[in-house]
Amino acid sequence: MKKSLGIYSRKPNRTTTAIARRLLAAVFAWTLVLSAAAEDKRFALIIGNGNYQGMSSLINPVNDAKDIAAALKALGFDVTLLTDANRKRMNEALNDFHDHLAANSDSAGLFWYAGHGIQSKNENYLIPVAADIKREADLEDEAVGVHRLMSLLDDARNKLNLIVLDACRNNPLPSKARGDVRGLTVVSSAPPESVIMYSTGAGQVANDGSGRNSPFAQAFLKYVNQPGDITVIIKDVTAETKRLTNGSQVPYVYSSLTLDYSLAKAANPVPTTGTPASAVSGADFGTVTVAKGGLSVSLAGDGKVSLLGKTVDVPAGGTLPIEAVPVGDYPITVTYGDGRTERATATIRENRTTQVDFKYRPTAGGSSGVQNGAIGPIVDGRSFTNGVGMTLVAVTGGSYTMGSPENEAGREPWDKGNEKQHVVTVGDFYIGRTEVTQVQYRQVMGENPSHFKGDNLPVEGVSWFDAAAFCNKLSEMEGRSPAYDRKGTEVSLLRGANGYRLPTEAEWEYAARGGAHADSPSSAYAGSAQADEVAWYKGNSGNATHPIGLKKPNALGLYDMNGNVWQWCQDWYATDITGYTRDPTGPASGSARVERGGSWSIGAQGVRSANRGSDGPDFRDRFLGFRVALSEARE
Repeated sequence: MKKSLGIYSRKPNRTTTAIARRLLAAVFAWTLVLSAAAEDKRFALIIGNGNYQGMSSLINPVNDAKDIAAALKALGFDVTLLTDANRKRMNEALNDFHDHLAANSDSAGLFWYAGHGIQSKNENYLIPVAADIKREADLEDEAVGVHRLMSLLDDARNKLNLIVLDACRNNPLPSKARGDVRGLTVVSSAPPESVIMYSTGAGQVANDGSGRNSPFAQAFLKYVNQPGDITVIIKDVTAETKRLTNGSQVPYVYSSLTLDYSLAKAANPVPTTGTPASAVSGADFGTVTVAKGGLSVSLAGDGKVSLLGKTVDVPAGGTLPIEAVPVGDYPITVTYGDGRTERATATIRENRTTQVDFKYRPTAGGSSGVQNGAIGPIVDGRSFTNGVGMTLVAVTGGSYTMGSPENEAGREPWDKGNEKQHVVTVGDFYIGRTEVTQVQYRQVMGENPSHFKGDNLPVEGVSWFDAAAFCNKLSEMEGRSPAYDRKGTEVSLLRGANGYRLPTEAEWEYAARGGAHADSPSSAYAGSAQADEVAWYKGNSGNATHPIGLKKPNALGLYDMNGNVWQWCQDWYATDITGYTRDPTGPASGSARVERGGSWSIGAQGVRSANRGSDGPDFRDRFLGFRVALSEARE
C-alpha cells in the first residue's frame, strides 16, 4: 500500500516507523520554512567566474556558485545564478538585484561572488571572464567595482544584506600591471544593516581548493542550513575554514547589523520528536500553494539523510519517499557510520518524482557488499560493484601470446626485444572496468591530485606508491587483507591477501586483448584494429583526458584500456621478459615500474595493447593513472 510519506525497507519494524514519524515532522518543518519565505522575501545573486581568458583559470568558482545557489533556493531564496559571466551580464544582474530589493522594503538580499578580484587605489574590483585588462587603469572599464554594488544596495533601502566575497585569489593581472597588492581591501562604505564577509583577511590570498569546492565554500555549505542567527553561522564558517586550511586562511567579517536574522528560520515551533502521523494534520500548519513534485531517496547502506536542516536515519536497502515537494533544487547529504559523506542535489520538477540513489555501503558491521572479501568463483564477464562505485569484471585465466608480431602496424624497430612474442599463462582474476576515477580516488584518499579536474575523469598525477597506497586503503575500508607491505621505499606484494592490488603486466595485456579472445588478429588495440574506436590519444584527445567509458569497450566490457592515461602495473620493468611465462610478476627488483596502455599525449602507435612503458615508482605526471585488480577470492 502506498503512503504519501514513509520508509520502506525489506522488513518494516518499529525503527522504520519511528523514522517515518521523524521525517513527517521534518516535512512539516519544510512547509513552515516556505510559509515564512512567503512573508520574508529573500533574493540572492550568485556569481561564479572560473573560465578566464588571458589570465589564470580557476577550478572551483562555478561549482561553488552552483552549490550555493541550490542551497539558498532550498531555503526559500529567489536565486539568480551567473557562471562565467562577462561584464555586461554582471552589471545587468546587479541592476535586477537592486530592483527586486527596492520593490520589497522588508526583503533580505544575499550577494555571493567567487572568482578573480583585485584591489586598486583602495577599491575592490570583480573580474569578468572576458575582461581585457592590460594595465591597472583598465579596471574601471573592464571590471565590476564593488563600490557600485554597495551603492545599489544602499539605494534599495531593503531590510538587510549579506555580501560574500570569495575573490581573494592571487593577483590575476599581467606581471607588469600587478604591483605588490594581494587580495582585496576593506570596503570603505557599506549600506546599513549589512554584513560583508571576506573568504580571507584583507590583503591576504584565499585557496581555490583541490576538491569540488573552495575551503570557504565548503565550510559555508556545511552550515548554511543551520538554524539560528546569521552571526552564529558566520562563526562556524570561520572556524571550519581555518580547520580545512590548517589555519592558513581566516575569513573576516565587517558588520553593521542590529537585527537578528536566520537563513533557515521557521515561522512556528516544529515537532522534533516522533510525533505520530495520526496526531498531525496539514490544517495545523496552514496551506501553501506551490508547484510540487515527488522525491525518493534510496540508500544501499545504513546512513543518516540530511535534507533542509533535518536528519533522518535510513536503513540499508531503505527508500525514503516524499510526496508534494515544492519545485526547486534541494541539496541532500548522507552520513555513514564509518564517517564517509555523500552529497547530491535533487531537482524537483512539477508532477514528477525525482529518484536519488546512494550506492555506498559502509564498512561498519561488514556491510561492504562483498562479505569478508569473498566474491566467489570466477565466471568470465561476471562483475560486481564495490562501495565506492567501482565495477570489477571477472577474467577467466588462460594462455595467450604476449607481445606483438614484428610486422604489427606502429611497432618500432627498437621494440623487437621489448615486445618479443612469447606464450604466457595467467590465472583467474578481477580487473577494474575502467581506470580509477577522480571521485573514487577522493572518496578513498581524501584528495584529488589530478591536473585535469572532473569526477568522471581518470585520476592522474599519481605515483606507483600512491596507487599501491590507494589499494591498501580501499582494502581496509572493505574488510579485506591489504595486498602490499611497505617499509620505506621497499614494497612487497603479499601472496594470499584478498585485497586490491595493481594488475600484473601479463594480466593487463591479457585483459586488454579480451581474455579468451587475446590471440584475435584484431587485438592490436583493446577491442578494435583501429585506435580511434577505443582510445583517446594525441590524434583525437585535444591534449586532455576524457571521461571514462566514452569509447567502445573490448570483448570483456573493459573501457579505456588503451589511451586516456598510462596505467601502472605491478611489475618491475625489464626489456626482455620472455623468461617469465606462468603468472609472471616480472623481475624481483628494478628501478622502474611497468606502465601500460599509453595516454592522451602520444600517437596511435603508443597506445597499442603490446606497447610498454616505465617510470620510477615515485614519478607523477598528468598522463599517468591506474586501474585495480583482485586475485580470485573463493567463498
